[in-house]
Amino acid sequence: ILEAHDYAKESLYEVLEQTYDIRFTRAEQTISAMVAPDHLQHQLSMSTSEALLFIERITYCQRERAVKFRRSHYRAGRYALQLALKR
Repeated sequence: ILEAHDYAKESLYEVLEQTYDIRFTRAEQTISAMVAPDHLQHQLSMSTSEALLFIERITYCQRERAVKFRRSHYRAGRYALQLALKR
């Protein structure tokens, strides 16, 4: 079903919303620090003393169903987290 679209010209989010009435409404994300396994140190050109950030995100639609799952690894020295907080 999703293969019928050209994602170089359309965004996945637009296709899901406009064609399938699936709207991403919220996500839960966990960020944690870890020691990089050997294979990730090599893939990310890291030294053994560098920290690695592990980010896991689950995105939910308007029906509260999980519709997207993502796991990412980032070199801690190349990642910045910025939050805007309001009361």
